[in-house]
Amino acid sequence: MLTFSLFLGACSEKANSKAKQELTSYKAIRLEEVVEKIQNKENFYLYVGRPTCHYCAKFSPILEEAITHTQVTVYYLNTDNEVLTEAQNFVVKEEIQTVPYLAYYRDGQRQSYLEKGSQANLEEIESFLEQD
Repeated sequence: MLTFSLFLGACSEKANSKAKQELTSYKAIRLEEVVEKIQNKENFYLYVGRPTCHYCAKFSPILEEAITHTQVTVYYLNTDNEVLTEAQNFVVKEEIQTVPYLAYYRDGQRQSYLEKGSQANLEEIESFLEQD
């Protein structure tokens, strides 16, 4: 529960209206679909965030640019659209400390995640997205 409190607390501020716009470079995904990808041992990039998160608002446009440059598929899990208890369970299981959270899964296992989160610059994000 403490982990999820930290997860929510890191993004308690309202995001600006720009971040609330539709994310065009990502593919929206629901939590049950993420779990299915993990169970099917798929390789994929996952961005976990929400439009009401100030740090996500800063990170999202940079990630969108990196996706455009690298042409990789990144799935976007908007935690505002998920059942709270299910999101909490996923956050604890995947050891997600805060959002924005960008991870790479290989064979259904988290291979790595972007440790700098919203502090990452375009080049660092692009480099992260080129590991497949």
